[in-house]
Amino acid sequence: MRVLSIDLAYRRHADIGLALLDGHDTPATARFPTLALKGTPDPDHLADHIAGLAGDLGAGLLLIDGPQGWKSPDNGLVHSRLCERRLNTPAKTGLPGNVKPANYAPFVAFSIAFFDRLEQRGWPRLRDPDSTSGVAVESFPFAAWRTLGLPPLPAKTKTTAPVLRERLDALLAIFPTRLQSMPNHDQLQALVTGYAGLAIAAAHRQGVELVGQAPFALDGHIREGFIACPLRPAPALASTSAPRDTAAITEIPPEQVPLALLLLADPSESKVRGYLPGARCFAALHGGQVAGVCAVVPLTPGVHELMNIAVDPARQQHGLGTQLLVHVIDTYRREGAARLEVGTGAFGYQLAFYQRHGFRVFQVDRGFFLRNYDGPLMEDRIQHKDMLRLAIDYPATA
Repeated sequence: MRVLSIDLAYRRHADIGLALLDGHDTPATARFPTLALKGTPDPDHLADHIAGLAGDLGAGLLLIDGPQGWKSPDNGLVHSRLCERRLNTPAKTGLPGNVKPANYAPFVAFSIAFFDRLEQRGWPRLRDPDSTSGVAVESFPFAAWRTLGLPPLPAKTKTTAPVLRERLDALLAIFPTRLQSMPNHDQLQALVTGYAGLAIAAAHRQGVELVGQAPFALDGHIREGFIACPLRPAPALASTSAPRDTAAITEIPPEQVPLALLLLADPSESKVRGYLPGARCFAALHGGQVAGVCAVVPLTPGVHELMNIAVDPARQQHGLGTQLLVHVIDTYRREGAARLEVGTGAFGYQLAFYQRHGFRVFQVDRGFFLRNYDGPLMEDRIQHKDMLRLAIDYPATA
């Protein structure tokens, strides 16, 4: 399927970048259509043009860099959508009409109106994560670069030709793609987000992360919405020379759990020592040694919390963490548990790890890491401050 990705702008049509990606071929192909419009964009006129262009180009999916809705009044955040909080977007979309910083307000209003007009023309917002075509999907280039492990492209006025070429080469090293021309700044921003669209179109769930919650209507306005971020191909899929390990998963007494292993995932020794004695512990044994461990504690009858999951650094990236988590999820399902909970940071690898295995956010604990840890917890040079609480709710058994 072809994907049309749009780096949106509201002041000039000339600042809108387009990238058309086609995943049917190997490698994928990309070209950069010209937007044959001049002057200041209007949501109605632009939606007409994009809907027609998508039809002419055979695009089955739209990616749009701009907010699609307003904040939900009960999402637990003061002034932003869930997806914006997770990805630390520069603009925070509050309740209808409220935007911080205020200078982003014209763009936010334009973007939401553009999504609305596209929906009226047969391009609804992505509501079902299993949808693969016929929808408009919100994107965010800055986050796309970061989820791929690449430095984000600087602002247009600060991006030199060598920097543009360097970022493009790094992107093509991850996603080999035949280009029909060299992209400019706006087109490259559209290209990087477009790979999330290819993953959606191919139903390749390991290739995209949908951040946030499904959009919904409330009081005449669309609220929340997903932001789609591309993910790097898994190393195991890229090469057959690095087979994944298999380990024996077994329960062990808490006193046999290597404390140093647990501290890899939770640096607070006092907290680990506090919950470990009452924990049910599962170990991944490799070569007779504990290579990974998971600690789960009971909260209330039928409800349990996964407090810690850690893998020896020498055995990471070999699937042991996934084996442990799947074993724990299946164990509590078989035993008739009602719910399995976990707390993690508001961004980063661990959040995606849990979400890929069925955990869903149900609460935000603002300032948790500030209140409970002596020093800052950093990831990707960003300090963790808030905890997201996620859960798997098991179906009731007769």
